[in-house]
Amino acid sequence: MPRRIRTILSSALILAALATTPCAAASWGKVETPFDAAQAAQMLEPGSATLKGRGFMRLKGLIGGKTYADNTAVYLFPMTGYMQEWYRRFKNDPGIGFDTTIGYASTDALRVHRQTRTDGGGQFAFDKLKPGKYLLYLGIGYVVTASWQDQVGTQTVYNGYGQELSSTPIYGGDVHTGSAPVTHHILKIVEVKQDGQALDLGDIR
Repeated sequence: MPRRIRTILSSALILAALATTPCAAASWGKVETPFDAAQAAQMLEPGSATLKGRGFMRLKGLIGGKTYADNTAVYLFPMTGYMQEWYRRFKNDPGIGFDTTIGYASTDALRVHRQTRTDGGGQFAFDKLKPGKYLLYLGIGYVVTASWQDQVGTQTVYNGYGQELSSTPIYGGDVHTGSAPVTHHILKIVEVKQDGQALDLGDIR
């Protein structure tokens, strides 16, 4: 791919990252299933199972392939009826689903969870879990940076009859540079099937 096209695509990513999320999610609506705080608390009572894994992301063109979550918060939500509907609505865009400031998530529902952090290599672990289903979430932040030039003209090719055959934009002038924070979301339903189980998710992204 020519370098000019590649930088234009990168700048488009920056503009998308800077876009306001309320507009993008305006038609999603709120979760209709009521949050049952007593059920959520009961599901988080101590058990004897353990859960571990390793969070990572992979960016195209990144040397080395994987970037592991370094000192990143990991959340484990009980899979109540509320969270089941939340997952159906927001599994493709959890960043919007977790944004309580625009009213798409229940503060009470998100408050009831278990939490830990990854180490420098992305490893995390939960202990004392009961059998049941949980929603695992962690977000790995990174920055998108790009440089681009404005379109200053167009080069057009005509045939002998004066008909336009092709048109190519011409770029020039000052070089613009921009950057924006982006989050890679990891969202996964996990199930502990029995007391004492040692569940290893391995590498997840």
